[in-house]
Amino acid sequence: MSRAALLLLALTALVVGGEPAAGPTRVSLAVLTDRVLELTLQDGWTAYPTHALTGRDLHRPPALDIAAWSDPASYRVLAVDDAGWPAAAPLRVGRKTRPREAALHQHPQPFGIVLEHHLYLELPRALRAGATYEVRHASGLRTLVTWDPERSESAAIHVNQVGYLPDAPKYAYLSAWLGDLGGLAIDERLGTVFRLLEAESRREVFRGQVRLRKRASEPDSLHADDGPRGTGNHLACDLAECDFSAFTGSGRFVLAIEGVGCSLPFRIDRAVYRTAYRGTARGLYHQRCGTAKTAPYTDWTHPRCHHPDDGTLFQQTNHRQLDKAWSDGWPEAARHTTGEQRAIWGGWHDAGDWDREAGHVNIVFPLLLVYELAPQAFPDGELRIPESGNGLPDILDHARWGVDYYRRLQRPNGAVSVGVHANTYPIVPWASWQDPMQWFVYAEDPRASYDHAASSAHLAHCLRLAGRGPLAEEYLRSALAAWDWAEAHQRADDGPKVRDARQHAAAQLFRATGEARFHQAFREALLIRAPEVPLMVWAQHDQQRAVWTYCLTERPEVDRELQQMLRQAALTWARRIGVETAQRRGLRMAYDWGRPLFWSAATRMQTLPLIVAHALSGDRAFLDPQITTADAILGANPLNLCWVVGLGSRWPEQIFHLDSWHLGVPMPGFVPEGPHRYDGDGGGSPFEFKWVYGFCYPHAREWPSLELYFESRYCPPTNETETVIILENAAAFAYLAAVAERGR
Repeated sequence: MSRAALLLLALTALVVGGEPAAGPTRVSLAVLTDRVLELTLQDGWTAYPTHALTGRDLHRPPALDIAAWSDPASYRVLAVDDAGWPAAAPLRVGRKTRPREAALHQHPQPFGIVLEHHLYLELPRALRAGATYEVRHASGLRTLVTWDPERSESAAIHVNQVGYLPDAPKYAYLSAWLGDLGGLAIDERLGTVFRLLEAESRREVFRGQVRLRKRASEPDSLHADDGPRGTGNHLACDLAECDFSAFTGSGRFVLAIEGVGCSLPFRIDRAVYRTAYRGTARGLYHQRCGTAKTAPYTDWTHPRCHHPDDGTLFQQTNHRQLDKAWSDGWPEAARHTTGEQRAIWGGWHDAGDWDREAGHVNIVFPLLLVYELAPQAFPDGELRIPESGNGLPDILDHARWGVDYYRRLQRPNGAVSVGVHANTYPIVPWASWQDPMQWFVYAEDPRASYDHAASSAHLAHCLRLAGRGPLAEEYLRSALAAWDWAEAHQRADDGPKVRDARQHAAAQLFRATGEARFHQAFREALLIRAPEVPLMVWAQHDQQRAVWTYCLTERPEVDRELQQMLRQAALTWARRIGVETAQRRGLRMAYDWGRPLFWSAATRMQTLPLIVAHALSGDRAFLDPQITTADAILGANPLNLCWVVGLGSRWPEQIFHLDSWHLGVPMPGFVPEGPHRYDGDGGGSPFEFKWVYGFCYPHAREWPSLELYFESRYCPPTNETETVIILENAAAFAYLAAVAERGR
């Protein structure tokens, strides 16, 4: 049902004053396998007529007697044209209920929810190919489905919806969690045939056998509570794979599994990651602060926000973010102002709100890293942004946008602040261009200054590679000034807080200048004394960026013995953090085995260690896990969602993003935080994932972690974003595009 139809239905109910019907508001019937039908019922509806958080959402609460719908005796499955079919009830009916589309300020309750029931009808015998069947329910529902093994899309088949490279690993997966029926039994499918079919003609071009990938009892994580019942398994069901890596053709295809059905369509060609890069990088443009989004650069248009020419001025404070962060709003900020007003603009909105601080000072590193590894791969004009056509590669224009925000914050003496924050959470229902909040600037601090020195020096290096020497010198001067100020303005207890940022800045400035003082500063802070020492230990040190920069430095002043040892350390780290974990996880996602499944673990390309290791060694072992991680993010996951809005066949629609609510369309290129493992009961509102999970059936503790994501727009821990997620994904896809197009 369209939004317009839902709104009309709601208004009719309000005017007439009658009770709406208790039936489902949306019904779909699909074949999961030739022995299981999936009946999906939407229970209730919500409409957002103002496209903003106003507390006036239109809502019809769930009304179905779901117990009656779960009774096998209430169904009859009839054959339209299968003479041997027994007109009988299903053997069993399983259920999982997904919460979705939360509503605010409903009466008599302050919040409401829409439910989506997935009912799994286990059939007495297998469907016949080409035959049509009717499902009847005691409520009066009658709906048809035709079983076509080559054209019936099955939710149990998971593929990269953007596509695969001709000469790289290519996996599709088979799995389904059926709620209170448990995992789909796949043993009977093992050894059966899968076929790769041309999407239009359905002509077979390749075939193979379905193989077991992983059992539900085997962990995907160090953390037992990353999966139900202490398994640590992300899927809560057995997983099979279809390996079609040997097929090297190009085109548009589907994958069909005997007795199951077919996948969503996908492409195989060398340009698939260029598509992924461009689509994700567009999200960086849409997240820009201080500029209007206009045609011809986008159809997702809105006015300029947070610009001094429109009256937005920032109050300077004497509080350092290094001492305490206030990114969620600081009501007391006005008591710590200096009286100075700052005219600052630029950077990126942090997420669904508009602060720009700690995570942004050195946010551009992945883009610059990828550019320096393949400068010939990124032309000017490919991203359709306002700077396109200026003679500089668009990927560097994106990086400049982030660095320039901090150059505007930089004082004449070189000092840099971590950025700006507001006095509260975003005030609703205003969008970014309507924002009435008070905004404040942190005091300058040495860590922010070191971070800016690193990113500005890194940009200078890349500008030199692009043949823009004079422009590079401007950024190098900014970096040197930030370094000099930070060296002279550390407080007594600042040393441990700034150590790793200082080391990274030293590495970048050494590469840019060759000066011995920076070489010495890098070496003094170095904790990586042997190849087996991890480059990062949570809450202790993170010297990845500094080490990678030194490994990639080509200057005569480099200590070649040290550099060789650090290169081995980088390779060892990448094997541990990426190669080995991808081999152990069912969906082959390459990230730290010790990272819990929440806050973008399932939606973020955490592959920088692999990128550097592949660039240093040329070893395909460091490339393949990047590709299989991209598969999971671009659609090969249990929800069959491409986690980048606008890419693939299906993507999240109910995102936590105020500008999107106002415009009525989710922001292209948006990447949500994604699934969040079960973490206890509770939660008092839709803004907490624990509240949303309270509507799950079975209980959320029984759910696979990778399915604990719901289309509930008000839930930041799952449906919001961080600009760094978008940026890292764009950089990772950019690297894969560059490698694919030059040939490995």
